[in-house]
Amino acid sequence: MSASKISLDSPASAIKVQLPASVNGFSSITIRPLALVDAPKILAGVEESLSELKRFIAWSYFPQSIESQKSRIISRIHSYWTMKDFAFNVVDSDSDAFIGASGLHARTLHSKGLEIGYWIRSSLAGNGLATVITKALIVYGFDYLKLNRVQCCYNTLNTRSARVAEKCGFKVEGILKNFEPPPTQEMIQSGWQSSSEMIISALYPESIDHLDWYQDFQKRITVYDWLGQPVI
Repeated sequence: MSASKISLDSPASAIKVQLPASVNGFSSITIRPLALVDAPKILAGVEESLSELKRFIAWSYFPQSIESQKSRIISRIHSYWTMKDFAFNVVDSDSDAFIGASGLHARTLHSKGLEIGYWIRSSLAGNGLATVITKALIVYGFDYLKLNRVQCCYNTLNTRSARVAEKCGFKVEGILKNFEPPPTQEMIQSGWQSSSEMIISALYPESIDHLDWYQDFQKRITVYDWLGQPVI
């Protein structure tokens, strides 16, 4: 018997996803909280992807080093297990190779609402992995965390994020003007491409019946409790 039920007060230690045949190169991925041993792998993935990340992601302009990653990971681990914010690494289930990162973030006013974020290292981008990760976290959010709202927010010029949101069935609610801090001159000179407008979209429990992929992904994911036991 599982040690605990999954909830916002007792989040999962891992979510394993059996991948559709359309996603090449992997049979399954694991979405799990960060660990200190991840620091070198994350740093390598970030450095490989900086040219893409610097188009839309402000944190990619921060100093990147093993020490900065360790500090960030410690903070993320604390936030995860104190149920303040849920940051994940995404890895190959077989090799633990770093694929990218995702999260369910407390950026809504609703106590049972969270925002999905994601990025995939450049060498693996365009392979459908961001869509798979997002669908898995939508199911986890509604079925296990009992959320009332899962939202996705992306820049109007970020066409890749727009495609992920569309494939997952998010419904556009509006455009947020000047929602995030403006870029510095250094960012603009280093490849920043974001506009001043963000698109906000969301799903709700009543959306589930209209998502043709949802039941398939309910079968694809296995959720593990804080002791590493599968939740049945």
